Amino acid sequence: MVLKLRELGFSEYEASVYVALLDLGEATADEISKLSGVPLPRVYTVLDDLIRKGFVDVTIGRPKRYFLIDPNEALDRFIEGKKREMEEELRKIKLTCEEFKRLIEPKYIRIRYKINPEELLLALPDLKVAEAKSREIMEEAKREILIMSHTFSWASRIMDVLERAINERGVDVKVLMSISPLTEDTVKRLREIGAKVKKHPAGWYPVRGTVVDRKAAVFVIWASRPSSGVGHIYRPHYTENMGLVRLLVDVFEKYWSESL
Repeated sequence: MVLKLRELGFSEYEASVYVALLDLGEATADEISKLSGVPLPRVYTVLDDLIRKGFVDVTIGRPKRYFLIDPNEALDRFIEGKKREMEEELRKIKLTCEEFKRLIEPKYIRIRYKINPEELLLALPDLKVAEAKSREIMEEAKREILIMSHTFSWASRIMDVLERAINERGVDVKVLMSISPLTEDTVKRLREIGAKVKKHPAGWYPVRGTVVDRKAAVFVIWASRPSSGVGHIYRPHYTENMGLVRLLVDVFEKYWSESL
């Protein structure tokens, strides 16, 4: 019995005291000490530990007398307690593994696939920074600017950049967006400066972005469709990765060809 209790995680003294109580039925600390061989000063501590674990109880009075709780109940509670401890330990291990994966993945990708993840995507902190980055790459456009937006609410803040690109450098500017009474002024102004504008055939679309010269892009992906004007977006990103830029261009050209 002592060996089995030790396998369950009991200390040597705890196992000895438990087995002594099994023989004694109910006893004082002094009686338990004599039978178990555990020194009396240690017996009190061991009994308190066994009470805390739910295997032993104590009577009120002097001297205190100790007795075993029904082993079936005690062991069932012990199993449930161990199960909760292991589940919590597993949860912590999983969290640590996830954190470690986030730390190690970029380095592993660089080593294994000879790819620098930062070259694929550069996370931008917010839409204001994304707008500034869009303006920056538009200023450098030499051949083409493709813009896919919904209401293109930020058009007025980059209209000067588009106008210079068209009139000074002959850049072909195409815009896919919603065309409605809400956006008619923006559409009119874009056409006045020489941009080509078409109505997005899908209406609302979960990807917005700007592609310049098919080499660089700033884009935003919506996490949920706006409801009553409220929606959620993932963090904006900038990329010069050939595959990602090509994907955005293909999406733009698909809808551009389908639009009237």
